This record gives sequence, C-alpha cells and structure tokens, in this order.
Amino acid sequence: MTLNPKQKQADNTSASSGSLWHPTKLDNKLPPYLSLVQALSTDIESGRLRPGDRLPPHRDLARDLGLSIGTVSKAYREAQSRGYLSSHVGQGTFAIGKAAPKPPLARNADFINLGLNQPPRHSQLETLQRAMQETLNSPYLEELFAYHQHQGRPEHREVIAGWMARQSFKPSPDQLIICNGAQHAIDIAIRLSTKPGQSVATDALTYFGFKAVADVNNIGLTGIAMDAQGMLPEALDEACGAYDIHCVYLMPTLQTPTARTMSEARRRAIAKVAERHRLMIIEDNVYGFFAETAPISFAELLPDQTIYIESFSKCLLPAFRVGMAVIPPALMDRAILFLHATSWMSSSFLVEAASRMIKSGALQDVIAASRTEARARYKIFQEELSGHVREELPNPSPGNHVWLNLGEDWTSASFYFAAHSNGILVSPPDSVNATLAPLGVRLCLGGVDRHEDLRLSLRKLRSIMETPSSSIVSFV
Repeated sequence: MTLNPKQKQADNTSASSGSLWHPTKLDNKLPPYLSLVQALSTDIESGRLRPGDRLPPHRDLARDLGLSIGTVSKAYREAQSRGYLSSHVGQGTFAIGKAAPKPPLARNADFINLGLNQPPRHSQLETLQRAMQETLNSPYLEELFAYHQHQGRPEHREVIAGWMARQSFKPSPDQLIICNGAQHAIDIAIRLSTKPGQSVATDALTYFGFKAVADVNNIGLTGIAMDAQGMLPEALDEACGAYDIHCVYLMPTLQTPTARTMSEARRRAIAKVAERHRLMIIEDNVYGFFAETAPISFAELLPDQTIYIESFSKCLLPAFRVGMAVIPPALMDRAILFLHATSWMSSSFLVEAASRMIKSGALQDVIAASRTEARARYKIFQEELSGHVREELPNPSPGNHVWLNLGEDWTSASFYFAAHSNGILVSPPDSVNATLAPLGVRLCLGGVDRHEDLRLSLRKLRSIMETPSSSIVSFV
C-alpha cells in the first residue's frame, strides 16, 4: 500500500513525540488487517512505537489509510491478542511494548518438535472463534445438530464445491462427500479403490498416515522410485507390469515427507500411465492451498479414475476435522455406504463454520497469511541448512515441511536419535518409507512458535550434521 506525503511526514516522527502512530509501510501480499498487525509489531519491536504510546482511533486510521473501520478494528483486536496493545474504554488504545516473551518450546516443555506437521499460529484461532460464535448465534442452530444426509448438507456441499473449483476442475456438489478430516476421506478412498490383499502404488517415501490406513485394510504397498518431482512415470509403468496394482496414491503438491511438487508435464505423464493400466488414483491435495496458482489436478485429467481429497485442518488448526472428497459418479453409492458405516455423517456445526469463513473471505485471509508465514520459515531453513541440503530444489510455494537429505555419513535412524538426544524431535525414520530405507528426514517448520527458536533448532541440526555420526551416536 502506498502512503500519501502527509502520512509519510507523520510517520517519520516517533509516536512519543506527540503525533499519533501511522505505519511506514504495509505489505500488499498480506490481507490488509494482517499487514497492519505486522506494521504494529515491527514498530513495537524496533522501539519506534513505545510503551504507553496512544494509537489513532479506529475511524481516523481507517480514513488515513483508505481502509474500512472493520479492518482496523480487526487488526487492533489481533494485535491485542498477541500482547502488543491494550485497549481501555473511554481512553483509547495504547502500545504496551514488546509482546510478553513465550517460554522456549512452548508447545512441548521437553523438546523442539520438528516432527509433527502442524500449521504455525497466526490468525487461525481468532478466525475460528468468530465463525463459531456466528454459528452458535444462528437461528438454525438446532438443525445443525440434527441428523442429515450422510454426504453432508446440500447447502454446505454447494459452498465447498464452489471453493474447491479451479481451472477446468469444477466439482459438482452431488459428487462431493464431507468427511471427518482427510484421514477419514483416505480410508473411504482406499476402500473404494482396492480390495483386501491387493496392492497400491505409492511414492517410495510416502505419507505414514496412508501406510496406517493401508495396513488396517490389509492392503499392500508398492514403492515407486522418485526424483526431484516425485514419482517417476516409467517406474510406475514398469511396476504395473510386474505387480497386481489396482490403485496409485499421489500427493502431487508438497508431497509428504519430501515436500516435492510435480510439474504439469509430470502429472500428465503419470495420468497416461494410470489410464493405460486402468488405475484408480487417490489424489491427496491437502497442501494444495499453499500454491498461489493451482497446478492442474489428476481429477481434471482423469475425472472418472480419480478420488480427489482436500481438508481444512492444514490451513486452520489440526482439530478442525473437516475433509472432503470428490468421488467419480460410478463410485458414489458405495462412498455414501462407507460414510454410513464409518461415521454416519460429519459435524454440521464445523462445516457451517467453514462455510461462513469461505463466504466471508476469512478463510482466504488465513490462507494468505499461512503462505506468507511458510515463506518466512522456509527462508530461515534455507539460511541455516541450504549448504547441507543435497538435491533440494528451492520451492516458490513452500509449505510447512521440508525434506533434509543427509548424505553418506548419516542414516535416518542415527540422525533421528542424535537429534532426539539434543532435544529435537524429527519424523521417525521408519514412519515414512513404503519399501525403501529413507536417506533423509522430514522437518516440520510450523510446530515451533517463534522464529528465533526455529532458527536455533536448525542450527543445532546443522551442528549435528557437521559432526561425524560415529562420535555422536555412540553416546545415544
């Protein structure tokens, strides 16, 4: 946002000198209220805005910046919740200095947790609180707690299908099922695509949650070789000729654990193999929201052979268990039967809150903030460990996890135990490989609240990597 000359003159003066505070710069890449929060926190941290300084009234700052009063009020509330501001009725809003420091490792008293892929905290909780309060005040609240169609209420499916639509992928609400999280959707997808005793092709390094679902359904996994973009189409083609494979599980955007993203050419090549061998595709796109320009999906390329999955928990908070799957018409009746058998229905209360966030634009604001935070954390990762990351390609749309290649001196198991002995949790090495031993570890950058704690933990890992493994592991 460009500030006018009058604003710039005011901004060159400390708020303590008599003039009220105005931001020097607003980040256009953030939602307006979050860019204002960022400007407030920056000026408080730098000392430009000092304890006791009075902030402009909401209306005045909104007029000066060309924002709505609601946007400024929202920014003030968010800054207050982070400990930067104090508001007193009849007196105004005041800076209270730097936010009270959180104890290191606030989410785990004993360890820095880089093993659990959870979103870093920013504005999600406040957004959820607002949406849930609006839902509680709804005149239709009693209906939300009643029985409804197994696949979800029609009005909710219409809103969510519209939100999922992109390019030529425009799912019909009638093909959409709402589940209790993406893990529930994966369970239904694997039941629709395979039978006990059959095999599913996965990346050689795959999502451990999918391994768990396959295991309880007595489904075997066939690991397919990967490169920097993920699964190799020629390797999938060869495996289909050698094994009884009926389905392929793919996470084409920010694959976990490796954080690799397929190009459009790679997706089209994989789709040709799947079409030739009549494979069902389970497309897990729970991290797709990080990409500002949505890549083409397998559901667009092979709609009759693809079960497409998304979720809200990765962009909001883990306990917001609302997932959704787009089902090919031929499988819809069985999908509804599996919904009936596994959970009866999803929570209409949570789905109503999600629908409200979609319609108000609040969910898109959270996603924009998540992208900005992910880029900031990925930059820290690059600064601290890029020299030790082999074959890792910079990602223009990073997510909350990265893959750390360890080289020849370390095994994944020895590095895991060395990190553990230094107070850092990384993803256990036996939880990510389908059939091959991993040559690295996944690091989840969102589980540490403060950037400085993240940086220190990555420096610890760098120090471990620079020490011969034999001299460390012998003491573990």
